[in-house]
Amino acid sequence: SNTYVGWFWKAGGSTSSISADSVSSGVPTLASTVSVNTTAGFSIVTYTGNLGSSGTASVGHGLGVSPNLIISKSRDATGGDAGNWAIWHDSLTTDNYILRFDTAKESDKSGNGNMASLFTANTFGTNYTTGSNVTGNNYVAYVFTEILGYSKFGSYKGNGSADGTFVFTGFRPAFVILKKSSAAGDNWSMYDNKRDPDNAVVRYIIPNDPQSAGGTADTMDFVSNGFKVRNTGAYVNSNTATYIYWAFAEQPFKFANSR
Repeated sequence: SNTYVGWFWKAGGSTSSISADSVSSGVPTLASTVSVNTTAGFSIVTYTGNLGSSGTASVGHGLGVSPNLIISKSRDATGGDAGNWAIWHDSLTTDNYILRFDTAKESDKSGNGNMASLFTANTFGTNYTTGSNVTGNNYVAYVFTEILGYSKFGSYKGNGSADGTFVFTGFRPAFVILKKSSAAGDNWSMYDNKRDPDNAVVRYIIPNDPQSAGGTADTMDFVSNGFKVRNTGAYVNSNTATYIYWAFAEQPFKFANSR
């Protein structure tokens, strides 16, 4: 008798292999297996780590354009950085990650080298200190890139007002997930148009917490070309705080109707 909600992305079906080359420029230094949907800008990547305690490495993702979001996880390690989710978003400071779906802020994980040059149309960067490349660990990574009219990855500044920030996506969202990245202490939150088919959008789920779905106050509106924050809560709209988000369209076309 419980009620559930789920969000699903389809990759490319059968897998293919991307070989490694430790010498050639722009070629991944780690071999990977990928399932790629270039139309939707999404790939699922698996690879095995090779870094003992230092250095950086690159992994092929198969999208053909630079990624905007990577969510990776060791399938072997438990606990600590090595066993946690590593979330890279291109609106974070260079070489920064958010580790874990929890209340942490972004943190500098460049200790073993600069990864910025490794995020290309062919590869993404890994680093021992992010827990994304520990020798012998098997990893899965979910890699996204923006598709006009379908997906948007970005950041916004809060203003601390009930007349909150408007975030332009170019489409009416069906799904939004966001997190304060500039300071610790606030949860992730997820919203969708199935639990809230009409504005205002109030129902949220916290991916870093096992509590049931909540929400009684107006949080945001989904509008024809983005979302409008309507809440002064620190988890969505602290004055001058920075938030990262990713959003997907209700109608994945170049033009959409208002709600």
